[in-house]
Amino acid sequence: MNATILDKKRRMTLPESVCEAVGLKPCDQVEWRVEAGEIRGCKLGAQKQKEAFPRGSLLKYLTPERDKEQLAILSGSRQGCRRSARRNKPSRFSTRDHTAMQPTLPR
Repeated sequence: MNATILDKKRRMTLPESVCEAVGLKPCDQVEWRVEAGEIRGCKLGAQKQKEAFPRGSLLKYLTPERDKEQLAILSGSRQGCRRSARRNKPSRFSTRDHTAMQPTLPR
């Protein structure tokens, strides 16, 4: 006898031996019915999984007008400038002039 437990969301895991006996695989559909006080399941077959983004669904977001707008926004970005400015900026404790700057303490 194979027993299973129903969780709070009414889910259960079928025993491996039952799945192998009827050929159930992940994504297979099972039809459930009650007959004479018994629960019976019948294998229907594999259900095709839906793609997260079906082919062609994002085309409305890829237009030449939008590309120009995005490039205009990105060209005004100073992200690249900051990075190069940081590299060339001496630190507070620079060793170039051999005199370390004293850090200022907040008052």
